[in-house]
Amino acid sequence: MISSESEAEIERLWRAEGLRCVGTIARMVRVHGDAARRVLRKAGLLQSASAEIAVAAPRVSMLDLYLPVVDDTLRKYPDICASRLFTMVKERGYPGVSQSHFRDIVSRRRPVREKEAFFKLSMLPGEQAQVDWGHFGDAGEGYDGKKLYAFVMTLAYSRKIFLRYFLGMKMREFQQGFAEGFEFFGGVPRRILIDNLKSGVTERVQQLVRFNEDFLLLARHYAFEPQAANVRRGNEKGRVERSIRYVRDNFFVARKFSTLAELNEQALEWCTTIASERKWPQDRTQTVAQVFTLEQAKLRPLPASPLSCLERTMVKVSKQAFVWFDRNEYSVPHGLVGQQVEVVASETEVRVYSNAGPDSVTTHERTYKKGKAVEKKEHREALEEAKPGAVKHTGLQRLASQIPEAEEFVRTLGERGENIGGAVSGLLGRIDTHGVALVTTAVREVMASGSCTFRAVNFVLQRLDRERGLPLEEPAMVKTKFGDLAVTPHDAKIYDVAMGVVNEKDEQSSAR
Repeated sequence: MISSESEAEIERLWRAEGLRCVGTIARMVRVHGDAARRVLRKAGLLQSASAEIAVAAPRVSMLDLYLPVVDDTLRKYPDICASRLFTMVKERGYPGVSQSHFRDIVSRRRPVREKEAFFKLSMLPGEQAQVDWGHFGDAGEGYDGKKLYAFVMTLAYSRKIFLRYFLGMKMREFQQGFAEGFEFFGGVPRRILIDNLKSGVTERVQQLVRFNEDFLLLARHYAFEPQAANVRRGNEKGRVERSIRYVRDNFFVARKFSTLAELNEQALEWCTTIASERKWPQDRTQTVAQVFTLEQAKLRPLPASPLSCLERTMVKVSKQAFVWFDRNEYSVPHGLVGQQVEVVASETEVRVYSNAGPDSVTTHERTYKKGKAVEKKEHREALEEAKPGAVKHTGLQRLASQIPEAEEFVRTLGERGENIGGAVSGLLGRIDTHGVALVTTAVREVMASGSCTFRAVNFVLQRLDRERGLPLEEPAMVKTKFGDLAVTPHDAKIYDVAMGVVNEKDEQSSAR
């Protein structure tokens, strides 16, 4: 209840002051808004709540004239995007500029599809496995922009998962995923359901499917029936789709790895432990591992030998005696220049075959970086003997491909009038004996100190050898224009003593 003074003040503000906002009057009198309304209704100054409220006429929109076009197009093409509809009405003279407002209107007028119902699929043990790929972003710094893909195979009955990561989705990776998956399960399912990817399906017209010849070779070797899921029917391979999502959420998120091999080791351990210990969806009292024991007995036996999973391509040997494969160059004997050779690659190595015989002419460790020249020492030495005048140029090119600071180092040598050819050949020799990492460290240290000479690089390498506890090298043969000279390395401590520099370790040993 409010006082009579407050009621009088409310009526006065309405009649005398002309205030028509009940909220403002209530704040001025310091009463609740409902109390102010009740006083005004009692005095006949405000209509009751049951009185008819006037409704304002709807506002005319610029789009009203074009709504018939929008509705007619949506009836014919229910999946048409709003941006395309916006372009169509603009062509017909629509003056609006806000696509977001137009998109909201289209979303409210788009016909709603009737929800589709599906049968619950039931599988027999060993009857079917489902296979699909998943994209997992960049592979990391060690693989120079390569993408990371997960090959996932799921047994339809037990939900047992096989997970294997690759750096591509070509036929070699596809076949290798199948081969390792069957080895992991210890048998082969009778049917394999795949998506309509190019590695499996070459052509499809409605229900007519033409499988890839290499995929049919795989199916023949392991004696399984290939099947392709219908287009836009993800429910048919829902088990492997759910497995890929499970891999993303449970395995890959916050996962740390340095190499692809390390990641696959972790994936295999995850498949045999965490993924196998989860509850079986059809009976929560059992685990996937327990049900898999039943299904494994129903799988068909493996063939006597696994399928050879190799990537093959024909290439022409360049004038520099290299073959181009997977964004990198690999050296071959210079006698093959201009010939067509076959490059056969596995996940770890690259072999080159010529028409001369069944044996490979060379084998390289495969690199997954970009723009690298992988060269064997014997190939370079043979080419140097055949083309002695080109040694300086090719040596500098090979040095620059391995040590990023090599060009600046050599340019500084040239400005000082140093022997560039001798420094390049010397650094290449140090790469062969010490490795790229140590030589790169030495070059960076020398450039930082300002003494850009090969002799300084050699001193740094000797110091690094002493720190690692390695003995001094044997006398080395150095090629000069006067002939081959035997150079005996000396302990750098001699120069330290001559310059008055004493090593801390030497001081401690002398004090003892």
